[in-house]
Amino acid sequence: MNFPSFECSRSYYETHWSVYNQELYDLCQRRPGHDDYGAVVAKVGIIARAYQSGLERHGDKSIGGGILSAARVFHRNASQVDEMFNSLRKKWVDDGAVSQRVFEDSVLVHGRLIAWISAETRGNNVVRSFVSKYMHFHVPCVPIYDGLANTVLRRWFSLRSSSSDNWCLSWPVGDCDDACDYAYYKFVSRFVRLLRLMEAEGLEPSVKQVDQYLLYCRSEDGYLSERKAEK
Repeated sequence: MNFPSFECSRSYYETHWSVYNQELYDLCQRRPGHDDYGAVVAKVGIIARAYQSGLERHGDKSIGGGILSAARVFHRNASQVDEMFNSLRKKWVDDGAVSQRVFEDSVLVHGRLIAWISAETRGNNVVRSFVSKYMHFHVPCVPIYDGLANTVLRRWFSLRSSSSDNWCLSWPVGDCDDACDYAYYKFVSRFVRLLRLMEAEGLEPSVKQVDQYLLYCRSEDGYLSERKAEK
């Protein structure tokens, strides 16, 4: 599998979205903690709206409903959230690259945050996309869940077999139901498989560049069909 559009997608990102996203990275770097409620509200609101996550719709009918609900969860569990994010960052730095254990731990942290926040949302809605985005801008090695990116990955990679070639994360199929959001687990397993194939081709993409590549491919119907035909 080769990646003829990777450089185009990287150039597109640098031209249009690099500064946009850097502002979000900088915000979370300036205010990494969760003990300041006002700062948490700012981060949750800005990331949710910048990425059109629809988080507002998942709270009650008060002003800022879903945003404030999520912010209260992060603030109430500030020490645990900070500890989990710091642990991910440390493993990322120590490993010198995005390792399997970083991806696996990302899925577990994502699952814990999903459980906490869903308990506060209207109808216990699962806000997997927002949680992945919020995590990513605090710890950039965390893959962003996006419906369009997931569509591309599902077309490229099947998870019907229990072969380790398909399930790139270490858990056996079905064993993580209580520990994580299963849809995100499947997404990350496919994401890791793509990342490793890109690395095998001599590319050294960041997690964000892989994310952008998937979105770029989704926007090119002909290219998507070409990749599907190669499978």
